[in-house]
Amino acid sequence: MAYVSGVDYTQFSRVQVFDYNQVPGDNFQVFYKEQAPSYVMPQTSPTFLTGFQTATIGSPEAGLTNQQNWDKYRIAVAGQISPTTDDTTHRKSKVLPRACRSLLRRSIGSCS
Repeated sequence: MAYVSGVDYTQFSRVQVFDYNQVPGDNFQVFYKEQAPSYVMPQTSPTFLTGFQTATIGSPEAGLTNQQNWDKYRIAVAGQISPTTDDTTHRKSKVLPRACRSLLRRSIGSCS
């Protein structure tokens, strides 16, 4: 699996949509596919511990899923686990149809 290096995968990121398509009260939260319980989080890079280079921050152990990391360390990609895998509806929560190249962009305008 290819991961973006130099990213803090555990940093909290929440995307909320209000009045979708100008429909009052049609509000929901958007999740990244990488927030699925079964997604394997990248491991924290050993170079992070040296403090000399930008490094990936993720799971303390290799091969753990979001759910396993949450149960053991209370961490997950973007700080929370998606309660749904539904990418077809927009009621209450939705998974992005395609993941952003960088999970932690300030703007999701370039995601589709």
